[in-house]
Amino acid sequence: MQVTRDVITDLLPLYLAGEASDDTNALVEAFLALDADFARLVQAQGEFTLPKLADVSINQEDEMKALQTTQALLRRRGIFMALGIFFSAQTMAFGSFGDDRGVRWLWADAPFIALVLAAVGLVGWLGYAVTQWRLRSTQL
Repeated sequence: MQVTRDVITDLLPLYLAGEASDDTNALVEAFLALDADFARLVQAQGEFTLPKLADVSINQEDEMKALQTTQALLRRRGIFMALGIFFSAQTMAFGSFGDDRGVRWLWADAPFIALVLAAVGLVGWLGYAVTQWRLRSTQL
């Protein structure tokens, strides 16, 4: 099998990270010895390193607090979504309202009630949006 630049390019992340096996290291180094242009590119890549992140230790109590906060936000998001869906749908309800005029829209017969239901639905959707925004800090 012919070892090409593409094969070596696929192996480079492991090689540069120092996580490749001895055989892979030998294969990459042998190829780089034969291809000087590519070796210069690899050397330039090897000189670029990401900064080391500081070790952050978190105790179990803080971890549990973060988990409980996230769970509470997820529950709240679900409740607000349910309220938003339910009350938004109620504004479009229809039915017969005790007389023989047939089926009619709620907003046509009781616009004040429909407006109140729409306002409660809007509050549900706003609560959902705010909770979703707060959940973004937890990456969920």
